[in-house]
Amino acid sequence: MTNPLTAASARAYFDARAHLWEAERQDYFTDAVWDEILRHGQFDREARVVDYGAGSGYLTAALLAAGLHKIVAVDVSPNTLMELQQRHGQGIEIRVATGGEIPLETGSADGIVCNMVLHHLEDPALFFAECARVLRRGGRAVVTYMVSYAATDFAADQNDRWAGFDLDALRQWIAAAGLFPDHIGLIGQRCCAQVSGAGGGAEIFVACAIRP
Repeated sequence: MTNPLTAASARAYFDARAHLWEAERQDYFTDAVWDEILRHGQFDREARVVDYGAGSGYLTAALLAAGLHKIVAVDVSPNTLMELQQRHGQGIEIRVATGGEIPLETGSADGIVCNMVLHHLEDPALFFAECARVLRRGGRAVVTYMVSYAATDFAADQNDRWAGFDLDALRQWIAAAGLFPDHIGLIGQRCCAQVSGAGGGAEIFVACAIRP
């Protein structure tokens, strides 16, 4: 299920909430998400990794803690990226996205991580195609979000386009992009379970795709 939102409305929404996201995020999911992404990413410390939809830097912090230092934070919101640099340092490369594209050169990244972002994209299939373009051979894209759930007013308020995803659809998008679906499954955690108006939330999945 999709909502007819625009890239411009998404940018305006996240620009306005840049200073609130870090506190709000803690009500949505636990650091089990952080652990799953690092486990499936298997990133070398010298890897160049893209944090797509970086927000205030939740996964950027995870990558830094794991010893990585070639991190590119990508987000639709310039304000959020400025918050990220203030929090994690000017050494983090930042790029502003304008839609589903990944604003990096072809074959320039070893990894892409994307946490709780896929539902904001107009065309998730395009995102996976972009992963295939940007990743070097053997590179990994690791994505987390929720499985399909009943749409709620909370989801609409969050600027969501998609009410979760069917795992078979994810496999099809990944395969169509020319990526190998290394792992797609649930992590045993629910997102937004305690958030008022979120209908009890939904199960979180992790999907790891490899560029052959």
